Amino acid sequence: MNLLVFHSPDGGAHFALQRVDRPKAAELLGGSRWRRLRSRIVDGYRRLRQHFAYQERMLGRLRHAQHLSVYHAVGLEPDRVEKDLLKHLRASHRKHTKWFIVDAIVAGFGSILTPLPGPNVFFFYPAIRAMGHYLARKGARHAFRLSLSFDAEPLIDRVQEAGLSDLSLVQNELKLLEERYSMDLLDELEIVA
Repeated sequence: MNLLVFHSPDGGAHFALQRVDRPKAAELLGGSRWRRLRSRIVDGYRRLRQHFAYQERMLGRLRHAQHLSVYHAVGLEPDRVEKDLLKHLRASHRKHTKWFIVDAIVAGFGSILTPLPGPNVFFFYPAIRAMGHYLARKGARHAFRLSLSFDAEPLIDRVQEAGLSDLSLVQNELKLLEERYSMDLLDELEIVA
């Protein structure tokens, strides 16, 4: 799996992960009440995940990786890029662990209302958010065990020189990066966040 690393002028690292095309999982319509409930949470997560922060979705996709090819600016040492990546993974794991626990507790309190008729947003939305944090946490933890390779990419230098705050100046470079590394649309990502 490919990972692009951009550095802003303040030294912050921003990551963009290769697109993951997976077949849809089999629906869990029949079976026990727990299976039906789980199916509804998974379905809600799939419908809402595009509204979640890119970094959370990226971490969730990392759980599918077998190897991570990291591409960075030419002037950076691979040791610094690796240090930034591991720092990001540790911080993300802590953050998503905390929010997973918070959202799971809120969903637990909301589950008290499940017998009432109508949509139970006090259960389902926190349960969906807990699932998102769980997957991000799982992806960050999985990434620590991956074998990493580091390579310099001159196109990343051109994007960084133009400034990450105005990506309209480097549309051609972004398109080349998207095609070369099977990336989502880079100009829509939160690489400046």
